Amino acid sequence: MLLIFNASCSFDSSGLDDKTLCYSNSDCLNNYTCLNQFCIRSSSIPISETETDASINDSATDEEVKDSGIDNKPDESFEPVCSLEICDGLDNDCDGKTDEDFNIGQPCSEGKGICRSTGRRICYNSYAVCNAEAFDYRISDEICDGLDNDCDGETDEGLLECCQWGQQLPCGASDVGECETDIQICTQERVWSYCAAIEPAEEICDNLDNNCDGQTDENNPCPENQLCLDGSCVEHDCTLYSFEEHTYIKCGSENWYGARDYCRSLDSYLVTVNSDTENTFLLGIINDCTWMGLNDQAQEGIWSWENGEQVNYYNWAHGEPNNAQSVDLNGENCVEWNNVLNFGWNDIFCARSQSFICEWNRTF
Repeated sequence: MLLIFNASCSFDSSGLDDKTLCYSNSDCLNNYTCLNQFCIRSSSIPISETETDASINDSATDEEVKDSGIDNKPDESFEPVCSLEICDGLDNDCDGKTDEDFNIGQPCSEGKGICRSTGRRICYNSYAVCNAEAFDYRISDEICDGLDNDCDGETDEGLLECCQWGQQLPCGASDVGECETDIQICTQERVWSYCAAIEPAEEICDNLDNNCDGQTDENNPCPENQLCLDGSCVEHDCTLYSFEEHTYIKCGSENWYGARDYCRSLDSYLVTVNSDTENTFLLGIINDCTWMGLNDQAQEGIWSWENGEQVNYYNWAHGEPNNAQSVDLNGENCVEWNNVLNFGWNDIFCARSQSFICEWNRTF
């Protein structure tokens, strides 16, 4: 607070009552005198000043005040102290506006969902607050009614069967193979309609893609010693093997023609060998003389695979083929792996009964 006195005045400033700006003595506390618009403790005022002021009492007329020589008008040199604006109904920062930073009077709300209450922004204890109070007593467990019952800002959350009337929802895993997707619709009772989708099932031998993986009858879905062929499980007395996306069975025993026909009955063919790698694999599953599909029955010395594949690999034993005719005057027109010749390839007469291998260009 700024105090202004005439230079000729001399008094003890500790006697000021810093709470009161005055225009007459009646504005001051007991033992205080109104001097130069401020309440001053009487004991701190020089006698001449006190006497002068005492002659001007509350009942003095304006003319008497004027004649006394004391100016009882507000001191225009007084400057108020400005500060940061707070929410108190005053212009604290002296910019001509009151509470301008607090959006006083604007709509506001408290709470969420069914607990939400509306009001307006007001000043309270120097702070801007919303005079609304949330209806917390309304909080309850969430139910399927399209409302935010638990007042957390979400509607019908955690309710798997809850939906909005007319809402649609795709269902089902895929449309691959035997699978089919469907569309569920939310009913007026706010529950989903039945999903009629066809879901993946265990693969069985029926020439269908039951598990909807894009393959049919894969992994031979048949009992042991049966093969899934054309949608049916077919019994066999053979051992099943797989190599590089091909399937093989080792069976016995038949002559070359019987072996060929048996393989054909299983929708396969007498094995072909197209690389040293494949030959090495097949040597691992045989332990005696075993037929393959190679033969020169159409023309002597011109070798071909019985399934029509082109011949691009041989692994003849030493001295073979030799077309020996000691047993069959027709010559040796069929090929085997020969255990006596260290399982090298050997041409031999076709009527001999022994093991054989059938092959498929797919896995089961």
